[in-house]
Amino acid sequence: MKPILIVENDKSNRDLFGTLLKMYGYATVEVETAEQALSYIETTRPAAILLDILLPGMDGFLFTKIIRNRAQTADIPIIVVTARNTRPEDKELIVSGNYEAYFHKPVSVESIKSQLHATLG
Repeated sequence: MKPILIVENDKSNRDLFGTLLKMYGYATVEVETAEQALSYIETTRPAAILLDILLPGMDGFLFTKIIRNRAQTADIPIIVVTARNTRPEDKELIVSGNYEAYFHKPVSVESIKSQLHATLG
């Protein structure tokens, strides 16, 4: 199975998501920034992306826009897990991002697991 790409700047969250997903049988690749994620995606297509919105440098919304505008990556499932409070101006970005799910932290691991199972089968 292709790995789940975890894009999370907080090391403890990144490690937690990675460890738990591996416990559930998923392979993972973990990066800190959207730029690192884009670099990874240029050579390897992940099964799905677990994405934080609040990232240093490029934020998760811009990252999503880039991914969705490339034919070879437009259909990669993206699940957002973020601490960012949804603002009125975010609603259009959320809709246009065509996310599989949009979770606010703290989120239960069971919710993420269930969403990945529903998304990937």
